[in-house]
Amino acid sequence: MTGRAPTGRSLLLDALADAVPSWIEADGSARRTDVRRPHRGPADGLARGRVCLAAVEAFGDDRIEVESAVPAAVAVELAAGHVAVHRRTSLRLGDSDAESDPTRAILRGDALLSVAFERLTALDVPASTRNSCLSALTDGCRRTQEARGILADASFDSDGSELVQRLDSRLGALVGCAGSIAGLLAGVDDDRVDELERTATRFGSELGFARLREASILDASTVGTPAAIDRHLDAVLDCLPEPCRADARSALADLTRPGTHRSPEA
Repeated sequence: MTGRAPTGRSLLLDALADAVPSWIEADGSARRTDVRRPHRGPADGLARGRVCLAAVEAFGDDRIEVESAVPAAVAVELAAGHVAVHRRTSLRLGDSDAESDPTRAILRGDALLSVAFERLTALDVPASTRNSCLSALTDGCRRTQEARGILADASFDSDGSELVQRLDSRLGALVGCAGSIAGLLAGVDDDRVDELERTATRFGSELGFARLREASILDASTVGTPAAIDRHLDAVLDCLPEPCRADARSALADLTRPGTHRSPEA
């Protein structure tokens, strides 16, 4: 996988560009770069899609070709784009600039989410697998939206422990969704799917905590650190076949470095 990782990332970026409705690109401040631009907005590091593709490739063999999982990886990234567009819109509500019109921005975000579900619905897999993937994305979106609500809600204790506790199973939910979908597409057993979802959610939450620390929203010494991110990536890798773990780590290693997690929707 080490030699093929850039190809997987390239596949994901190209597929994202093709998936974004043309009217979004044509509309004022909404550009396809909103879902392509590395380290900014929903495409920060492409953590969700890359976790999905790395896990699918690790399970590989005769189960599924990694290219056939690209639409699912794109769907999770588009869902994250929906959340990120709405988040940015909420931050610009006081801006009188016409390009920041909240109605247009919200519609752009909603369009990304619609396309995300369309991509999953069109997967060429058994109906039961497709339905499970749709359920995973629905749950991931709901928990991510809960995380945004928590962050927008009220004040928290000074050391951030209450905030961490409430966000722990929510902030990284779409990364967890990506892990779950990878397991479903690869046809692994239910216990392995659940473990992929749980560990990938925690990994995604650590990426989100890192961004919250950078933004001075969270003051906690034990989460969002490079060591914590690395440790939780190891937990995800432990769910994969042992011979493939080193290659999967190499493919995802940059996600553990500072500067790769620029959005709380990691």
